[in-house]
Amino acid sequence: MLAATLGGEAFDLPAGAVGFSVGVEWRKAEAEYIPDEYLRSGDVIGFNPGLPTAGDVTSKDIFAEVRVPILADLPFVESLTANGGYRSSDYDLDGVGKVGTYLYGLDWRVNESIGFRGQFQRAIRAPNIGDLYGGLQLNFQTLTDPCSSRAAVANQTAAVRAVCEATGVPAAAVFTAGVQPDNIIPVRSGGNVNLQEESSDTRTLGVVFTPEFLPGLALTLDYFDIELDGAIAQLGGGAQNTLNLCYLTVQDASSDFCQAIHRNTATGGITVPFSLDVLQANIGALETSGIDLNARYGWDVGFGGLGGADGSRFDITMAWTHTKEFTVTPMQAVPQNKNECVGAYGSTCGEPIPENKGVTRITWSTGPLGVSLRHRFIDSVTTDRYVLAKRNAERAGNQAAVDAANAALATYTNPKFSAKNYFDLSLTYGFGERAEIHAGVNNVLDTDPPIVAGFGGYGNTFPATYDYAGMTVFLGVTIKSF
Repeated sequence: MLAATLGGEAFDLPAGAVGFSVGVEWRKAEAEYIPDEYLRSGDVIGFNPGLPTAGDVTSKDIFAEVRVPILADLPFVESLTANGGYRSSDYDLDGVGKVGTYLYGLDWRVNESIGFRGQFQRAIRAPNIGDLYGGLQLNFQTLTDPCSSRAAVANQTAAVRAVCEATGVPAAAVFTAGVQPDNIIPVRSGGNVNLQEESSDTRTLGVVFTPEFLPGLALTLDYFDIELDGAIAQLGGGAQNTLNLCYLTVQDASSDFCQAIHRNTATGGITVPFSLDVLQANIGALETSGIDLNARYGWDVGFGGLGGADGSRFDITMAWTHTKEFTVTPMQAVPQNKNECVGAYGSTCGEPIPENKGVTRITWSTGPLGVSLRHRFIDSVTTDRYVLAKRNAERAGNQAAVDAANAALATYTNPKFSAKNYFDLSLTYGFGERAEIHAGVNNVLDTDPPIVAGFGGYGNTFPATYDYAGMTVFLGVTIKSF
């Protein structure tokens, strides 16, 4: 990466100086993954085959930012400041090319105790190397083929039959057990060089509270609303959803969803060497909104002095998020087909999306010693097979389907993951100004992650969400050079 920037104060206004920053940037990222011959052929017990991948992405950017003080030192307006920015990026990708992003916002400080802020931002995310060049991997998932006897009777219609035949199922085999003799279907996943960029609009409104009557306390509460188009994820939002979109929703054999399904034309089954290909794709849209709460408070106490200190100090920090909405539209051409994934996990929603999660830390420090206890909270989540079925039924006003979803919940494997609480303990001790030792224990109570079986997750859990390693101990030393 190469970058050059120029910034400073352009000129003065009655409320203060106008600040600016301009610059240029060149970036290149490249990666290569070379599995050994055994892994590439799938001849390793416990591992599915994976193919090599390599590629690079280059971009050339120019950008400018400005901060303009509008008002200052007035009744109810300690300061009012506007900010804005623009960036032009030129990618060497056929699906992206040259794109622009921008932002603008206001920061209103009423007085020393309270302030308000708001911002709008248009952003893009170009596909990364993994999205573009990720090597194909084969795995086996528990799925229901809509063309087999495993499909719900209500979905065994003439329209579905027609699409089944058009995608390679012999007419006599449609809706029979021979199409899917067991509940396992081979699924290939990996990169796609034809991806385009994701684009998003983010709106935030917030309040900052730093009361003069309680020094040391700082609270921020921000509402966020994000709309993302061209979201990069597995085609259809997942394997089961791709099957459902092909046969139950779009019902067009030429659609991307149906084209991803490869069958044995003799039996109609999706069996090795044939597979369901859910490669990375610009699947549709995503909408999320919620509230972020951040808090910080510290105070001195007159006891516990160590290393010459008169006393000690406590500091508490909190960072919590309440997710009100997380809705994926797998195909923007079918906007009524939505997956409302807050509080859910599974083959369609993917990683758990808890309604509430947060981190709280309390630190006691005195002289060279600091001791910290951290609490991590992840709210409970329910399988998306239930959550999506119920919410879709409620949206359609179908009480019978709601009752059926409620009745089916108890029959699922891993219907619900309970809330998780993790506690981490750490300490630091300084030796003069140039050396420090730090140590600790993460997940002190050795809380196990939830276990999934048959689909979703990696290694039978969701490592991006849960602490999968159990209790871990760390020890380190930092020494500054003279």
